[in-house]
Amino acid sequence: MKILLCLTKYPDKIGDSYLTSELADEWAAMGHEVTVIAIQWEHKGGTETRALNFPSGVTAHYFSPIQYRGLGRLFERISRWTLSSYRLRAPIAAAVGNGADYDVAIFFAPVVTQAAQVADFATKAKHSYLYVTDFFPYAARNVGLVPKGPVFHIARWAENRLMRKFGTIGTMSPRNADYLRRNYVVDPDQRVAVDMIWGTDPVDVTADHDETRATFGLPADRQLLLFGGQLSEGRGVEDVIAAAEIAARHQLDLAYVVIGDGRLRPQMEQAAARLPQHLHYRRPVPRDRYLELAAACDAGLVVTVRDTDVPTFPSRTIDYLRVGLPIVAAVELSTDFGEIIADMGLGVHVAAGDPRALVDAALSLFADRRRYSEMRTACVAAARDLFNARRAARDMLDHAIGASA
Repeated sequence: MKILLCLTKYPDKIGDSYLTSELADEWAAMGHEVTVIAIQWEHKGGTETRALNFPSGVTAHYFSPIQYRGLGRLFERISRWTLSSYRLRAPIAAAVGNGADYDVAIFFAPVVTQAAQVADFATKAKHSYLYVTDFFPYAARNVGLVPKGPVFHIARWAENRLMRKFGTIGTMSPRNADYLRRNYVVDPDQRVAVDMIWGTDPVDVTADHDETRATFGLPADRQLLLFGGQLSEGRGVEDVIAAAEIAARHQLDLAYVVIGDGRLRPQMEQAAARLPQHLHYRRPVPRDRYLELAAACDAGLVVTVRDTDVPTFPSRTIDYLRVGLPIVAAVELSTDFGEIIADMGLGVHVAAGDPRALVDAALSLFADRRRYSEMRTACVAAARDLFNARRAARDMLDHAIGASA
């Protein structure tokens, strides 16, 4: 089959990987022809267009969104969201051809940023599938990226209008599917599917744990909790800092290791300087080095924010599972993430917004060494059998084609 993948984030260097590229590589391994349209949202404007042929056989075409400066941050965001896909319409069509040439068009939300491509490809391909993660514009409103009032309502109307163009809408968990049905119009002929998040196979990290800790300048005699990912609003950064402060105040045998980047990096660097024994910040490193660091830690942190009704299923979970790292989660009450990891024996969870409970959860996890050891084994099995790209790639295609069969 010919598969078209359209999104706003895709690795642009050979050797780099992301959730989206892991899917595309699996489809290519299954014998399908995979073409990627990537309007790279992280690029700060410009006119760059280029193509990259990956060893897996995937061909990715990269485009830069427009960016108007000088008229305010809100206008800049709206112009990028609403105008980029139309400005890029001609070069994208020239690069990847006609939508009718594809068997399946797969998009990642938000689709308001890819409106022209929905019209040109999703509505013309034989089958179409949309994967929804953070429920634009609800999550964006919760962290202040979209203001309440008319702008939010217009954004929700536009996003929902485009969502209804797809045969199948995929979500990350059963509660995500429920949220979709409650907050958007889903047409009777549309199929809502649950396709759990994914990653590549478990890895056997052979590097010595003590040597890895020493290389990263981390203590050898503490229980290390790793927080990997973006340092931005809505990611629970403040609660991680608060938990480290509690650990320092009570001289607990815990230390928090944060690796990532984002708008809140200065805040994290300042906190790490204040709490040198209990909070360690490191800049991002290549994926293989990150996995070595993860394997040298004792648990993985998943922290979100309390005041949101948008259910999340954080992708950082996957790398924790791949190295057998049990999860300590502080997540919003609206999500089923905590229940899923607890039911599967992969970790423990508390409600977001309570740093003291987050600390206590970690202490309870490490106190029961037998349960902790069983969790490590269960994490590897879950990464191998459920949270893997092979399963997701197969299920997404089955759901996309089944909806139109």
